[in-house]
Amino acid sequence: MASITSHILNGTDGTHARKIPARLVELKSQKILVSGDTDDGGRLSLKIKPEYIYPSMACELVFSLTEYWKLKNVTGGIDEIALRFSISEAESSYHLPVIINPHSYSTWISR
Repeated sequence: MASITSHILNGTDGTHARKIPARLVELKSQKILVSGDTDDGGRLSLKIKPEYIYPSMACELVFSLTEYWKLKNVTGGIDEIALRFSISEAESSYHLPVIINPHSYSTWISR
């Protein structure tokens, strides 16, 4: 199984961004392959069944931030972050950490 992980940190106060909904979408079909929420430590772990994966599959990992910013009393912040990347192997691991701020974010990918 392919593994998609993330760790989201709030860049304004240094806390872990907990309970942020995420979904992994296969771009060609727009099918949601798997979804979940970050845990209390701001971490997300998703597993993709091997039968869903094909060579150079383009995906989008989408984080929904609207409710998170409401809980922090922030208005006008970024509602969603969509990270696009390719999955090339059915047994690979992809780690996509994110540092969020109301009006910006920073991310990278590692394998």
